[in-house]
Amino acid sequence: VLPSQGLVLHLDATDTSSYNGSGTVWSDISGNGNNFNINANAHQGSTGSKNAYMAFINDTNGCAKNSGDISLSGDVSYVTVTRILNSTSTWRTLTRSYSADHHVIVQSGGWNIGMYDNNSVGFRGTGFSQQNLSGYRSNTFMVMIWRFSNSDDPTYEFIVNGEVLGTIRDSNARYNRGFGSLGAYHGGNTNVNSGSQYWGDIRMFAAYQRRISNPEVVDITNSLISRGYLQDP
Repeated sequence: VLPSQGLVLHLDATDTSSYNGSGTVWSDISGNGNNFNINANAHQGSTGSKNAYMAFINDTNGCAKNSGDISLSGDVSYVTVTRILNSTSTWRTLTRSYSADHHVIVQSGGWNIGMYDNNSVGFRGTGFSQQNLSGYRSNTFMVMIWRFSNSDDPTYEFIVNGEVLGTIRDSNARYNRGFGSLGAYHGGNTNVNSGSQYWGDIRMFAAYQRRISNPEVVDITNSLISRGYLQDP
């Protein structure tokens, strides 16, 4: 389903080689050994089926954490099948470094999808609303892809089910460091039961140390959809 070039991390709740339905390890199937720890309560759906996913929605379920930041910087891509928590009561964080930066985040008190630069300028939004996502009203999973580039043309770009929906052209939005938590803000520790700013539901997540190409975006999106990754739980 996914191209292997530059693949740093691949987590898949539908694949028993990544998660077999029990335990506290979500295994990286990229071959790089970047396993993440989870609370088993996060696993939802039937083990090994395309309706399985990790629900990072509250303290009971927790979030996925590594013992340190996965090494990534510069040109980076995320590929995920996900749906974002429907709440404006707090930020919704997809990934967060243990040192600084929320690489993908949705605005607290609003719906603007963007990133958060902890070093200087704070939140940088694309201006695209979570409420305008194709699957928002029906609460369905979507193939969401983020691409980052130091060329700033654009710096940050997100694509949903093959359509580019938002961009940021600002050097402050560059991908400067990797991440240690997935599905929430880690709260400064590696305890999977300690977190905040929960993102929502994640069926699969992959990270690349490169900016995947436009044809690859199309191929990945079509492949994930045709293989049933968007089916309802």
